[in-house]
Amino acid sequence: MIERPDFIVSEDEARLFPILAETSKEKRVASIFLAVMTQIPVLAEEVLSSVGVRVGKRTRVRAFTEVVLKDKVEDGCRPDGLLIIDTGRTQWSALIEAKIGRNELTSEQVSKYAELAKANGIDAVITISNEFVARADHSPVSISKMLLRKVDLFHWSWSWLATVCEILEYQEAVTDTEQGYLLGQLNHFLAHPATGVERFTQMTASWKDVTQAVSNDEALRKTAPEVEAVAASWVAEERDLCLHMSSHIGQEVAAKVERKLSDDPASRLKAMAEALATRHSLSSVIRVPN
Repeated sequence: MIERPDFIVSEDEARLFPILAETSKEKRVASIFLAVMTQIPVLAEEVLSSVGVRVGKRTRVRAFTEVVLKDKVEDGCRPDGLLIIDTGRTQWSALIEAKIGRNELTSEQVSKYAELAKANGIDAVITISNEFVARADHSPVSISKMLLRKVDLFHWSWSWLATVCEILEYQEAVTDTEQGYLLGQLNHFLAHPATGVERFTQMTASWKDVTQAVSNDEALRKTAPEVEAVAASWVAEERDLCLHMSSHIGQEVAAKVERKLSDDPASRLKAMAEALATRHSLSSVIRVPN
């Protein structure tokens, strides 16, 4: 039996059927996903590889909710979950902060969780929301680089997690009958609108005005907030399109991006805003397997 890490005061195992108040929708969805992931090694391997964590045959994946940590940074600062990956030789841990529906992450809240992780020797903070990023090591929010010296910050969109599950089911990657049943039920759950898992459905409010300005051949400033907002919407739509296509063909579809820009989302957004301002156009190249 693996002992409880010394930074945990109390916790509850992530439940497949969590008993939570109706107002705890985010914790409910997070608990269900984390509970299923601990029981399907192929799913854990696929999801955790995005944050650089290897899951081997002897690796134990544990997930908790209602976690109280030894060293507090602020009263009421309690994460939605905690992941602990134990290989027997090494241990990696991450706090989970989940948002659902139209709720968005804030730099202030994520910074607090990074401080909490740092104070307790936890390796990373993983945020989950309906906000899109190109890669898990990109984040929808910016926090102090000082905090990121000791703690890694990752992000998963619910849509990406749902797509991973859909691809695994499409490829029949889960051969165990019980695990396959759990995966199918999770796919059904994540696909239901009532869970609050959303695809990208609408461009920014600035889209209409900017496209009208382009039609009228008006000048655009690359640093204008509306131009930057349109560029950001384009990136989100691009990511959502790739995820949709991945679900349909059962393989990963991704946008082709210059390496220097793929490693720096802020620079890519800046380059796209500049392209929109100078050329009055935005474009994407998408790689589809075979």
